Amino acid sequence: MLYLIHGNDWQKARAKAREILDTLKKKRPEATVVSLEEGLPAATYAAQAGGVSEAKIEELAGSQGLFERKFIVFSDRVCADIGNAEIVKSKLAMISASENVFVFLESDLKADLLRVFEKHATKVQEFKKVEKKERFNSFLLADALGQRNKERLWVLYHQALGEGLVAEELHGTLFWQIKAMRSAELVKTPAEAGLKPYS
Repeated sequence: MLYLIHGNDWQKARAKAREILDTLKKKRPEATVVSLEEGLPAATYAAQAGGVSEAKIEELAGSQGLFERKFIVFSDRVCADIGNAEIVKSKLAMISASENVFVFLESDLKADLLRVFEKHATKVQEFKKVEKKERFNSFLLADALGQRNKERLWVLYHQALGEGLVAEELHGTLFWQIKAMRSAELVKTPAEAGLKPYS
């Protein structure tokens, strides 16, 4: 069984991986948890217990049967190293066929490796950060109108429409500015007109 949790929202991805591991530990209390960790390339890992090598993955994937140990293998960003990624990619069919459970937690995967994971994994979950774009400030239009800058006003108006603001909202802001400008002509101070600065 093979799970892949990946994406750039690292906090949510790690929390999901931990949730899966906790569930698996409850379902398989007799299983030994083995961690494969990021940071060292395949050549260095090969000499270390718990490292990534073809032999190590074959051992973990192939250890099954009545009297052999069961494993839950947690792989923490090992595919960040190109050598490790190639080893994992070549062994994914074997890993998915194993009775042992493999949980891979990765950040950004190359498209070809992701396709192979998707082909063999029981479950693939991606966690992406949604970058919030700041909404267009319609008061920039009011400023351009107040400065009587026709070119800037025209550019900003079309930029606002392009960002999804409706014309009625923009016209309201422009109408407010025209009223403020007219009030300023008729009185001596902003306080008399009842105007307050905006920020």
